[in-house]
Amino acid sequence: HSFAAGVDGLTPFIQACLLKDGEAASVKAGDRAGTPLSMTNGRGAFSNSLAEYSVAAMLHFNKQLPRLAANKVNAVWDNFVMDTMEGKTVGLVGYGSIGQATAQMAKAAFGCKIIALRRQAAAGDPAGVADEVLGFEERDKLFRECDFVVCSLPKTVRDSPHRQGSSSSFFSRRHFDTPA
Repeated sequence: HSFAAGVDGLTPFIQACLLKDGEAASVKAGDRAGTPLSMTNGRGAFSNSLAEYSVAAMLHFNKQLPRLAANKVNAVWDNFVMDTMEGKTVGLVGYGSIGQATAQMAKAAFGCKIIALRRQAAAGDPAGVADEVLGFEERDKLFRECDFVVCSLPKTVRDSPHRQGSSSSFFSRRHFDTPA
């Protein structure tokens, strides 16, 4: 069992370190001889906790908590208008269990508009929360329209640095270069 997603990454380790030469990836003990080895993960186990953290981070910036902390340290009364979360647009890069939990919390608590980015837009919204689902090729639209962007892409063997939609290719420097 793995507590993280991406169990497929354990296969080479199991084959190289835990199995004898030529042995297939199957259970070889007792009455389960020859049964394929089952791999499980904790997908979804931390989704609510990470979604809460994402919402807390949005509030941190929206409520300007660093400014408030600096004002307290400097004993400054800084009269400013504090923005609300209502009407903000939240973009979710990766719409698995963490992205879906974040969408549900942001929409339920603040009525935020939700834009989800998936490898394929046709995969839709299994949670029924997103106002819009975009495919990878529409990622620039997500960044243009969102007040906050939460990335919950997994880092798995399937996501090589050059694979379209992987966390490392998505956040390559070229996406964030700004004109001089």
